[in-house]
Amino acid sequence: MNSPFPTHPSALYRLFPAFASGRSLSLLLVFGLCFCGKAFGASYSWDPNSTSGAAVGGSGTWDASVTPPLKWFNGAIDAPWPNDTTVDPTLTAVFAGAVGTVSVSGSLNVNSVVFQTSGYVIQSGTLAFGGTTPTISFGSPGMSGTINTVITGTSGLTISGSGSVLALGGSANTYTGTTTLSAGTYLRLNSPTATGSNQNPGQPLSMNNGSSLELNILNGVQVFNNINVTGTATLLTGTAATGTINIGNNTATNNGAISSSGTARLIFSNSGSSPTLSLSGSMNGFTGSLVWDSSAPSAVVVRANGTTNQNLG
Repeated sequence: MNSPFPTHPSALYRLFPAFASGRSLSLLLVFGLCFCGKAFGASYSWDPNSTSGAAVGGSGTWDASVTPPLKWFNGAIDAPWPNDTTVDPTLTAVFAGAVGTVSVSGSLNVNSVVFQTSGYVIQSGTLAFGGTTPTISFGSPGMSGTINTVITGTSGLTISGSGSVLALGGSANTYTGTTTLSAGTYLRLNSPTATGSNQNPGQPLSMNNGSSLELNILNGVQVFNNINVTGTATLLTGTAATGTINIGNNTATNNGAISSSGTARLIFSNSGSSPTLSLSGSMNGFTGSLVWDSSAPSAVVVRANGTTNQNLG
């Protein structure tokens, strides 16, 4: 939001001589927070009821309107959503307080989303992740969150939060770059329909030690491209998975493969359905062990090179 007030210190000194006193720094900070409405590099906490002094959370519409009610608490006042990851490459939205459903209006820019309360659902519209290392994270272990918006961007996406579950994919995500699952993170990838709902086709996935990817995907949908595993990771199909899930699409060489960094361990499992995981490429680049989860309710069929089925389980 452009402020009608001067923000350069020399101009402030001319308008307000008190700024030249020993209290100038504190007064300048207060002035900037109150009138400019932005504190670059700061986090903005969701406050849809505009309580002016706290971030109580809850349900509402996330927009960039500068007209009250202002829905983002910046640590001092409620302010508009800045909506600019070029000016502020670490622009962070924090969802805390009461759990709720947040509807995104149009297309909004963000660098990071932090769930401090478990169970939030963010839906509708588009979230364009930009800035420095775009990230979705959780405030503590064992939490959950859902983002059903379209996710766009060109710098990949890191998902962080040991023991926490993030559900994505109410719409077809089209962001490019590597998706990184940090250690211990669980990503549930959904698709509402089989047509037009590919999830990050042609983009790589990096799975770190203890991470899990659940593919709750319908027949014919393509997800990611190459998958690289570090340490021990789990690849499983969800209860709504059906038919054939495609990793890679046979349109480029050396895609649709599973590889590893060092000696790794990949566990195949499922949550009750038994679709086919179809790899356009191979597992020749995987060094380590491919393991079937004996506690899973049924087998998973893996098709390497798009042609050969292998029953695991």
